[in-house]
This record gives sequence, structure tokens and C-alpha cells, in this order.
Amino acid sequence: MTNFNLYSKYYDLFYECKDYSKETEHVYNKLKLEAPLILDLGCGSGGHAKEIVKLGASVFGIDLSAQMVEIANSKLIDNFYAMQGNICSFSLNRKFDAATSLFHVISYLNTDKEIIDTFLNVSRHLNPGSPFIFDFWFSPAVYHLGFETRIKKFENEIISATRKSSSELDISKNLAKVKFKIHVKDKSSNNSELIEEEHSMRFFSIPEIEHFATATGFMVVEFFEMITNKKPSVDTWAITAKLVKKY
Repeated sequence: MTNFNLYSKYYDLFYECKDYSKETEHVYNKLKLEAPLILDLGCGSGGHAKEIVKLGASVFGIDLSAQMVEIANSKLIDNFYAMQGNICSFSLNRKFDAATSLFHVISYLNTDKEIIDTFLNVSRHLNPGSPFIFDFWFSPAVYHLGFETRIKKFENEIISATRKSSSELDISKNLAKVKFKIHVKDKSSNNSELIEEEHSMRFFSIPEIEHFATATGFMVVEFFEMITNKKPSVDTWAITAKLVKKY
């Protein structure tokens, strides 16, 4: 997988308007733990970690992209360290109080085996009774809302960028291939760069997640919409699950 290897250097610019603070506060309150040691799966550039350590947590991040890990660690966030690794198979000689996986990381797991391997791996790194919170693309909403080509423009003092995203749907596998074309222009030199990446995203129903949770030793606590805490609906593209390790 090469997701975000090129995309990573502009990632923070593209998502600077994302409300990491409110999302993190909501998740932290759901954990119901004081000063937890959290395993952050798919930590990216550390956006959520930066906010959750402010609330008293310590965070150990795992991300598949070496470039994203380098960016995250370069921020020197207190009580946070990231390591390059695959969330399906990493191995650490320690247990955590909780695990999180935010911004649709679980949807990057395209096969049943990847999901089961990841859930089992998370379980191995948690103590019994520990929560696991993650969000994912919600299939009823994906089918209801559909896909469209989107064009967004981004800019800072150094570059201007235009990102075009389009999607191809594979109904038989509940997958969407999201194709990104990003044109970046350096303001000082007028040099341009074109970045192209394809991200394969899986969407899930609630019964599917319940099945994977039960099969890997987790108990489902709830499903909810991030920040609003509303119940999932066909208008909620991504929903969040809270599981608890049973044993």
C-alpha cells in the first residue's frame, strides 16, 4: 500500500479545517478513563493525538505510511510517539488502556481477513474491559447519498493546490476506489507538481461490524455519529463504534 506516501506532505493543509478538537473530546469522553495510555491505529500526522494528549492521555501511534509517521514525530507532541507499521500485524510488548482508530482508517481494510486480523491484533494489545473506538464508512448512507466528483482548492503562503476526487463503486465487495489528482503550484518558483493516488475504501453495515466484533472477542457497546452523538442514519456517511474487549 502506498496511500499517503506522496499525499502526506500536503495532508495537514488539506485537513486544516477538520475539527480534531471536538472529535477528540467526544471520543475521550466515550472512553470514560482517566489519563489512559491509548493505542492510536492509523495515527496519520498526529492530528487527533495532538488534541487527546491535552486531555491527559498518552498516545502510541501506528501508521502504515513512513512519511506520515515522520511528519507526526517531527511535531514533537508531548506524550506521543508514532511508529511505522501495519495495523493488521504490528507487535508491541505492552498493553494499552484503550485503542482508537479515527478518520475512517478501518475502511482501508478491504477484506474480511484484514479486519479480523486487525481486531484480533488490537485485542492482543488491550487489557480485558478496555474500549476500542473507531469510525468507518456506513454502507446505508453511502448507497443513499452516492458519490460525486469533487474539486477543492487549498492555499497557504508557500503553495496553491487543487484536488480533484472521483470514485468508482464495486457493489459486489462494498468498495469504492477513490482517485485523487492533486495539482500543486509553488508560489515562489511557479513550478508545478501533479500527484495521483488511489485509495480503496470499504463501507460496512452495523450487522457486519457486530459480526467482526463478536468473532474477535469484543462486545459492542454502541454506534453513534461523531460530535453530535446522534444515532446512525442514511445521512451519516461515517459512523463511530465503541467496542469493549470481553476477555
